[in-house]
Amino acid sequence: MDEKFAVLRAGKNYHNGTHGHGYNTMSQALDDGAVVMAYGSFVNKVINFVGVGLALYALASIAELAAEDPIIKHTVKCKYCRKRINAKAKRCLNCTSWVDGREDRDENSQEGHVESH
Repeated sequence: MDEKFAVLRAGKNYHNGTHGHGYNTMSQALDDGAVVMAYGSFVNKVINFVGVGLALYALASIAELAAEDPIIKHTVKCKYCRKRINAKAKRCLNCTSWVDGREDRDENSQEGHVESH
């Protein structure tokens, strides 16, 4: 795949040395002084990059299945300070309020208790 190329500007012996068919190899074209675009090398590097990315993704997926604690943590917004916290959290790390709404229940119960006196 690395040997795929396109001739952008032919060299001085383009038609003479290869029986009128152009260049057979990239080294032949470069030796003749031709300007070439080596697209085969680019395509090969893209395929390698995508392959490594998929392999790392598969490795991370397998590691996540094996681990108890997930790699990607799901988050929710705190209803008091609006910052993102872990979905399993009971208290917000930023404003220290209870996520389950204990403050609201305590305030409501205290208001009802005060009015009854």
